Amino acid sequence: MRIPKGKNILEYLQEQDQAILAPCNGKGTCGKCKVRIKNSKVLPLEEKLLSKKELDAFVRLACLRRVEKDTEIELLLQEDHASKDAFYKKPSIHQPYLRLKKNKDHYDVLRNKEKTKESKSKEAYGLAMDIGTTTIAFALEDLSSGEILDYTSFTNPQTAYGSDVISRIDYAKNKEHLHKLSSLIRTKMDEQAKTFLQKNGVQDATLYEVVIAANTTMVYLLLEKDPTSLAKAPYKAEFLDRIETSYSALFSEHYHAHVTIYEGLDAYIGGDIVSGIVSEQLESKKDYHMLIDLGTNGEIVLINQDHLHASATALGPAFEGVNITCGLGAVKGAIDHFTYPDLMYTIEDKKPIGICGSGLIDLVHELVEHQIIDQTGRLKEDFYLTDEVFLNQKDVRQIQLAKAALKAGIEHLAIDANVSLKDIKKLYIAGGFGQYTNPDHLIAIGMIPSAFKGKIEILGNASLNGALHYLSSPIKNAFFTKHKIHIRTLTTPLFQELFVKNMHFPT
Repeated sequence: MRIPKGKNILEYLQEQDQAILAPCNGKGTCGKCKVRIKNSKVLPLEEKLLSKKELDAFVRLACLRRVEKDTEIELLLQEDHASKDAFYKKPSIHQPYLRLKKNKDHYDVLRNKEKTKESKSKEAYGLAMDIGTTTIAFALEDLSSGEILDYTSFTNPQTAYGSDVISRIDYAKNKEHLHKLSSLIRTKMDEQAKTFLQKNGVQDATLYEVVIAANTTMVYLLLEKDPTSLAKAPYKAEFLDRIETSYSALFSEHYHAHVTIYEGLDAYIGGDIVSGIVSEQLESKKDYHMLIDLGTNGEIVLINQDHLHASATALGPAFEGVNITCGLGAVKGAIDHFTYPDLMYTIEDKKPIGICGSGLIDLVHELVEHQIIDQTGRLKEDFYLTDEVFLNQKDVRQIQLAKAALKAGIEHLAIDANVSLKDIKKLYIAGGFGQYTNPDHLIAIGMIPSAFKGKIEILGNASLNGALHYLSSPIKNAFFTKHKIHIRTLTTPLFQELFVKNMHFPT
């Protein structure tokens, strides 16, 4: 690809909507926006962030390069697909609020028992959508039978502008940039929906319902609302209510389905978490249960039938592959399981090209277990899994920060609620990263309290589960109207104390 004179390579690729990994969105800290520029000199920062083999092969970082003349580059692309898909569950009920009732030579379409239109076809479909910071997932449901017909996932196109919500909020401060992020995701979702539904033989007129679950920032960017307030104290969200709109208003005129977007509770306790709670009906359980989402952010909810306590803590960048030297998302060739000294498995059994979140947990657990990493997190020397894939001291520190933040958040929330950890009946782990991670290893490295040993249930994509639950149920009232809701911002001296205490690895 030719880059015009005077252009920064990363900025130009983004302008042209070219797929490129840029987790830090051009800050020069992640070392992921790799391109090949023949006969180019090495910059000092590239020496720190790239391997010698990459440097010798003229691999360079796009964000650091503003070309002095028209320049040919080679894109080193990651595939636009999350190779490991988080599983979803079929809802336990089937009493959908949309039904088709036979009436002579046609069918009456009833929504909440009220007739909305007539149809010649007896078919009725609903589409559940989960908009994650990294991955977007769809599931197709036959509303007549309750059968889940198909599932697909793809990379959120906004990842080219930063892997985490803070990077995207920062980028979206400019109105043109905000419009670009919104347009990107709407266009991509519309295109994927058309392909997905056509593949499954769904006639346009028979798609009646779309339910979307997403974190608060993703909702803001989808609706093209300025998200600046979400990233600065006091972290207020103006748009948290459930949204009812039409497919044509949000995406395109191709479908005329009704769209529901899950409500959120706070700037960092969004509709994806609400959806996860609803998927397991935790709001109706007498005993306290805890739900944590091991995604780009670590959201934590402690809930029973009367109270809902929630907080969020910085977690995801390390386990999504950002800030880890050889870190990757869940793509082909990522090491996802490891046993010391050298037994490893990669996604789809491809040649190892890096380490994803579940692999990192296994790797750190094994190195701590074999005293290669000591209690303080000291790693004597870089540990190589292959000639090109390794773990270094900086990586271990990033993992320590993430695991300390999560465990401190869990303990802080329980203290706030005056609930003993041993009295919490079950801990649910949501998110794609959590799905493939060994729960015992999470406890062993001190990421989750040992009180939960034997009480952990893996949910997979709980956000998508909740969207499917919504399609399959008659529930249309706002959630948690009878609950006392307590949102905790983790900036207290107690959190700092717990955070420091949990930095070390258990002995």
